[in-house]
Amino acid sequence: VEYAASLEALGDYQADTGDSNAAVDSLKEALKVRDILRQPTSQEALSALATISTLEERQGKLDSSLQNYSRACDVCAEMYGESSPQLVQHLDSWAVALERQGLFAQSLPVRQRALNVRTSVFGEASLDAAEGGNNVGVSLLGMGEVVQGKEYFQEALKVYEGCKLDPNDIRIYTTMKNLAQVHVCQGFLEEAHSLLVRTVELQSKGSSRGSLSLADTLYQLAGVLEKKGDLNEACDIYERVVHMRERWLGHSHVDVALALNNLGALLGGFEESTEVEKAVMCLKRSLHICQQNQEDSKGGTDKQQTDAVVAKVFNNLGLALKNLNWVGEAETMFNRSIEKRQELYGENSPELAVSLNNMAILLKDMNRLEEAELLYHRCLAIDEKVYGPDHPEVATDCFNLAALLTIMKKDEGARTYTERCMAIDEKNER
Repeated sequence: VEYAASLEALGDYQADTGDSNAAVDSLKEALKVRDILRQPTSQEALSALATISTLEERQGKLDSSLQNYSRACDVCAEMYGESSPQLVQHLDSWAVALERQGLFAQSLPVRQRALNVRTSVFGEASLDAAEGGNNVGVSLLGMGEVVQGKEYFQEALKVYEGCKLDPNDIRIYTTMKNLAQVHVCQGFLEEAHSLLVRTVELQSKGSSRGSLSLADTLYQLAGVLEKKGDLNEACDIYERVVHMRERWLGHSHVDVALALNNLGALLGGFEESTEVEKAVMCLKRSLHICQQNQEDSKGGTDKQQTDAVVAKVFNNLGLALKNLNWVGEAETMFNRSIEKRQELYGENSPELAVSLNNMAILLKDMNRLEEAELLYHRCLAIDEKVYGPDHPEVATDCFNLAALLTIMKKDEGARTYTERCMAIDEKNER
């Protein structure tokens, strides 16, 4: 017992000092000792599993991490019971890890299990149940079940209002922002814009004024403005987000790089070459920050998160260079983005589909139509697997394929994908 406790203390110290590999080894050894002692369901074992799961996820050992998140839930349920409030925290951690990998279909039953616990312990009209319902909505939204997700978000807001929750409570902001994302998926950009403006106003009046939470809401608002075509206003807000994150996080944090990436991506779509050149500067600065993080581990992020931003920057540099008609350099950037995203997420990730789609557009513009068709089909297969057959992203893929096949004089295929696109849009507008 003393040896196991020493290993656990050592593992915690190693984790706190940044030696994650050694920490995982120490804590796994402690778990083996606990198994020998027939203490696999002790509080110490549960704590070790939770730490191992987090560290392995940061290391990119995703399969092992998810197995340990699941194991932690099993241990907690055996210790405290399936309806124990202690179980909710571990279920939520497991679900978040799944969602970070885009595995929303797998996170849904975990979220529903957590909601059942919250409802059983606290009641259907409780704040905890409303928070759990919001989380179920997140999984549904990620799966493309937009209408069902919307119902959960709306119900959560009703409970918050009925409980007279403080308007500055982060749970209200989170649900309002999720509901805004539903409006975006349904194409209701004005509704999304109004909801986010209201959220910003609430945060600006309360304790969140000038905070990172407000910066995150502004970041989402800028994205909606971009979709609406209000590009100048979106640029202004992205620049504001950059300054806010620099103030709170420092100039070399990866979240600053992410905001710079989005600003560069937006400017890269402008017609004026001076704005596109400014975009390239923003994107190169974003890339420099990421490389600095990778070299000295500064910026409060792990390698996988930084690599994810690098992949986005490569993709957006490709778009900006394409706009400058530097097609050779653009193709190189898209290829680097594809390679990085395959390395990070595998062959069936939505992030990879974005890079493949942009490469397909470039190839179509270069009249390499057969190559473009292959990539569009690959995008469609990925999005169907990730989101399901009726997600708006699948509709976009069908639209792109229909347009390309029309150019290629493949009229029957073009008609098939056009009809499918229209059917998906009609379903999501209900």
